[in-house]
Amino acid sequence: MAMYIAFLRGINVGGNNILSMAKLRDICTDLGFENVRTYIQSGNVLFAIDMLEPEIRNSLEIALEIQIGKYLPVKIRSAKELEAVISKNPFPKANPSKVGISFFTQLVPENYLKNFTNTEPEEIVVSGREIYIHFPNGM
Repeated sequence: MAMYIAFLRGINVGGNNILSMAKLRDICTDLGFENVRTYIQSGNVLFAIDMLEPEIRNSLEIALEIQIGKYLPVKIRSAKELEAVISKNPFPKANPSKVGISFFTQLVPENYLKNFTNTEPEEIVVSGREIYIHFPNGM
């Protein structure tokens, strides 16, 4: 049985889309996920299941929409994929608290940011299904 991490967007941010982690664990357990654990109030949830990523994402998005009343995007990574994401960090010498990763469902085109102009000191790297951002001065 594979371990996965689901990253929920827009949960418990600014008083919107409030969802207790206990309820999130219940939703995941009801979907057949096993060894369900959540991380603080982030909406990040770890679990084990024998399903493919698209099936997991679809079932969790539908269950969340029923619970919250609106669509919330979910990004899924297996534990092995997350290890690879961390090992591919293009900013290995940066303070980890100043590096962010945006997760995407599909491969991000290498030219995704070609028309983006950055006037701040952030460094941005597109890699696979992730965009890494180094915020040297903090967010």
